[in-house]
Amino acid sequence: MGDNSSTEDNTDYQQIPNSTKFVIMLSLQTIRTAPQNYALFIVLFLDFTIVGVDISWMISLYHTGSSPFKSFIFCQIWRFVDFPVWAICQILVSWISFERHILIFHNRLLVGKWRMICLHYAPPIILIVYSDWTTRALEYCNFICYLNPLLLPFVYLISLPEVWTNVHKIIYRLKNRRIAPLPQIG
Repeated sequence: MGDNSSTEDNTDYQQIPNSTKFVIMLSLQTIRTAPQNYALFIVLFLDFTIVGVDISWMISLYHTGSSPFKSFIFCQIWRFVDFPVWAICQILVSWISFERHILIFHNRLLVGKWRMICLHYAPPIILIVYSDWTTRALEYCNFICYLNPLLLPFVYLISLPEVWTNVHKIIYRLKNRRIAPLPQIG
């Protein structure tokens, strides 16, 4: 076949099961505690959830013709696992690629505790919480679903000012609320 040895190296790497690779990643402390890997571990955990739960339920549905458990609660859990968890994985993967760019080319941005919190730890948490709101809205809207990953950034940009005004209203109400005196007993 020639002297191309890359296929031999590639087949050796593919013989290790993915679950073993995941256990190795979790067991090595240097990989587990590296700050750039925490979002990757969240994505891996969510993907294992999707593969272990959602796909097995879908296989059972397609095999038997009905859902494995016929209850409203089960359907709501399945609906949550199916759509928002998948959307959160997509958003986190895009954040991981953006974060790698920051870590490689602008590593001085993350020097300092508050910068690390604001630029490294807070954005994925905000994206996860905010994406659940927008994916719920997209789930119930009646437009073309295969464009959701393409349209989601625009939904963020359009709805972000409304979110900020609501946050400011809540803060204003909390600062200016009147506390009634406690009634005197006695």
